[in-house]
Order: sequence, then structure tokens, then C-alpha cells
Amino acid sequence: MKTLFAYLGMLLMTITLTHGQATKSSLTKDSDFLQLMAKSLRYPQSARQAEKVAKAYIEFKIDDLGKVADISVLNPDNVDTSFKEETKRIMSQLPAQKPIYAGKYVLPVIFVLEGSGRVLKPREEAITFVQSLPKESILSEVYVVGYLQ
Repeated sequence: MKTLFAYLGMLLMTITLTHGQATKSSLTKDSDFLQLMAKSLRYPQSARQAEKVAKAYIEFKIDDLGKVADISVLNPDNVDTSFKEETKRIMSQLPAQKPIYAGKYVLPVIFVLEGSGRVLKPREEAITFVQSLPKESILSEVYVVGYLQ
């Protein structure tokens, strides 16, 4: 009988711990999401021709059903319209995410140009801007590379 109670106690504790870990899950640990973004984003043709680069900080929310919503660029003055449109286009087309990921996130998307022995990279944002971002919700950077002709 003691063995049965001990077993049931351990089972209950395991279920509680597993549930506790699941509720703390975050999109920051989902590499599939970042891979999907990297595969889906394209360098805008107009930006490539004008040799424009940018680092866009995209804020978005995943609601309780897993739907991506409230997409905005946190540094709009430093990001060309074509980059804003491309990131919003892809983000709005994303399939529903796991509802356990509900919350707000920031995705840094870096648009870089390469070719003819040159690499054009965007300038870094002011340190005060970067420090103002919620650290627990910043995802890994996604690079989008365009090629100079």
C-alpha cells in the first residue's frame, strides 16, 4: 500500500512538473519558427536595386489560439517601406503557432546585401533603443541576404 501511495505521489509530481514546464514554453526556443521565417522572407527588389539595407525590429503577438497578430515595426524611421511591407506580408501569412506560445515577441530581421566583393550591412540602433526591448521576448536574429549585381 505504501508503494502504491509513493508511486501515485511520484506520478502526480511528474504531471505537475511537466505541466509547469509546458506553461513556461516560449517561441524563443522554437528553431522551426526562425527557420520558417528565414525561408519565407525575400529581399525586396526595389531595396536591392537602391542598395538599401536595414535591421527591422518586428513586434508581434501570438494570441491564445496561436494566431499571429498586432504586427508592427518598432524602429520604423530606420527601415525602408519595402522592408516593412515584406516583413508584415510574411508575418501575416504565418500558420497558427502553438497556443502555448501566446505572448508578445520581438523578431530582429537583418537585411544585408552582398556581391562584387562588397558587403553592405545596416547600422546598429542606439543602445538605449536596444536596451528598452523586453529581453525575455527577443527572438534570435533572422538574416535576409540580397545579392548585388
